[in-house]
Amino acid sequence: MNPLPTAWRWPLLIWGLLLLLLLATQWPASSGMAQIWWHNDTFAHGMLVPLLSIWLVWRERERLAVLAPQPWWPGLLLLVLAVLVGQGAWLAEINALQHFGVVFALQAMTLALLGPTVVRAIVFPLLFLLFAPPFGEFLTQPMMEFTADFTVSALRGSGIPVYREGMHFVIPSGHWSVIEACSGVRYLMASFMVGTLFAYVNFTSWRKRLLFMAVALLVPVVANWLRAYLIVMLGHLTDNKLAAGADHLVYGWVFFGVIMVAMFWIGARWIDPLPPPFSAVNSPQAASRPISHWLPVLLLLAVALLLPQRWALSLRVPPAPSPAPAMAQAIPESWQRVDRAAPWQPVFVGAHSTLREAWQRDGEVEPVFVDIGYYPTQGSTAKTVNSMNQLFESMDRRWLPQGREALQAPHAAVQQQSWRYNAQGITPPQDLLSRRLYWVGGRFTANEVQAKWWLLSGLVLGQGDAGASLVLLTSAQGDGTARLDALQKSLLAPLNARLQAGP
Repeated sequence: MNPLPTAWRWPLLIWGLLLLLLLATQWPASSGMAQIWWHNDTFAHGMLVPLLSIWLVWRERERLAVLAPQPWWPGLLLLVLAVLVGQGAWLAEINALQHFGVVFALQAMTLALLGPTVVRAIVFPLLFLLFAPPFGEFLTQPMMEFTADFTVSALRGSGIPVYREGMHFVIPSGHWSVIEACSGVRYLMASFMVGTLFAYVNFTSWRKRLLFMAVALLVPVVANWLRAYLIVMLGHLTDNKLAAGADHLVYGWVFFGVIMVAMFWIGARWIDPLPPPFSAVNSPQAASRPISHWLPVLLLLAVALLLPQRWALSLRVPPAPSPAPAMAQAIPESWQRVDRAAPWQPVFVGAHSTLREAWQRDGEVEPVFVDIGYYPTQGSTAKTVNSMNQLFESMDRRWLPQGREALQAPHAAVQQQSWRYNAQGITPPQDLLSRRLYWVGGRFTANEVQAKWWLLSGLVLGQGDAGASLVLLTSAQGDGTARLDALQKSLLAPLNARLQAGP
């Protein structure tokens, strides 16, 4: 083994110290990312990404040995911006962006410390780290819908009659559902990561690399559609003796494994010849720089890591305990409370207070169920925009999602969803419509990204980060959309006034 070049001894030591400082200052994001890798199968591949990046850098060790690390001061600005992204995401409680902020900061820190010449030699290993943050759960719902569409169409094309309601469908031999595990997101993430690595290692042409990466994105999606169809067919043809229980997940992974092996086997037929090994015999050795050259660099980069965090901590000041605003006083004119039990149990994780009521407009038969979760401040376990804040428990099989549509409703654009509620004893099933709005800083929006941005800007401007989540639900009987429009139009102004007034 070749000894470590003298020109790299101080830079590597400083890089290691800065890495420890980065992980310490960004510990909530770093540890949270690792916990997701460990507990969520969809992102388990993330555990391999740092190790693979180290291996990719090690492959370039001979080329790196003749290069001279040199600080690049514009990288200092990039490092500050990267840390600000992570800290801003922490303030707004955007987990995915926090995780990316750690990777951005590591990449910028490496560039600032070692310089563009070195980074050009390891640019792919650095970019490969972007596979580490758990990202892509937003694809679950659309991929479930695409899988259900393909499966139902393929079954009908095979001559099997199908009755479908949302993600659930019935064939003569039984009932089937497309759930989160059937979306194929985990296949997509793993395939794209491994396919990208395969393309970089085995191809020298960027055209081939990009083409194989595109194939690695497309193949798992189509393979997941075929997997779902074949599992249903296997259950149907065996009178549900096979693939009707948990074993269909095993069959799914076996099928996915076969598809991946086939994809790499085909890709191996076009592998480019390996370039000749790099020889450092005639290359001049980089000159070593004394510790006095590197200590100011260490100091400046450490300051770049610490100052944005200090600024973010100064903005996150916990509010004094206080009662929630009297939101019930926001009931609009021409509406009245009615004693009706809502057929649902919404979830507002960590809400400071909630309001659950049924309101009915004069002359109407059907009420609108109103649920408000109030958050005087945001936190990791209590935040206005949270994927865990659900209209109903995800495993509650009484609910069948039917569809969603974007509406330009009074005062705010909304995403309206339709549901079918089929509890025991209810005949026929009830069709329901729901909407969710977020209140932040005196404004309402149905856009989660916009709500997060308003929360962050409120903190930066010293206006706090109070927020509320508003859910409206009504029966689809009659004109449910008009009913929701009417309440939304008359409710938002008085509710906004009450929320802004505070306790």
